[in-house]
Amino acid sequence: MRRIASCLLTLSVAACGEATQPAPAHPKPLVTCTAPLDVQVDPRAGPRITWSPSCGATYLEVSSLDNRQTFWIIRGDTGKIASGVTYGVNPPDYAPRIGPLPLEPGQWYGVRLGIMVDEESYALVGEGVFQR
Repeated sequence: MRRIASCLLTLSVAACGEATQPAPAHPKPLVTCTAPLDVQVDPRAGPRITWSPSCGATYLEVSSLDNRQTFWIIRGDTGKIASGVTYGVNPPDYAPRIGPLPLEPGQWYGVRLGIMVDEESYALVGEGVFQR
């Protein structure tokens, strides 16, 4: 009887010792960006475009400072773009509307972030500049 109790105790400890892994956490949905955003661009990293506070934009554009040439536009019809976009790398589920075109060393560029208002227009929520 003592041996059976010992076996049962051993089995219950072994069963309890195999903890199940917690389910992976789902990322929190991004809140929609509102103006003004602090837009930063690290030209050495791609360039890499970030903004704060953390929020989701639906429109990102990189163009010449005089707005005569657009180098890259991504626009989301669904979902939002999170901060931390590398130039030319489309976020998941986003296709480029224009570009990306090669950036020239030494040239200055503007970045605009927005929220789509309708199919043809957006509300500007942040902008920045960088030199390649």
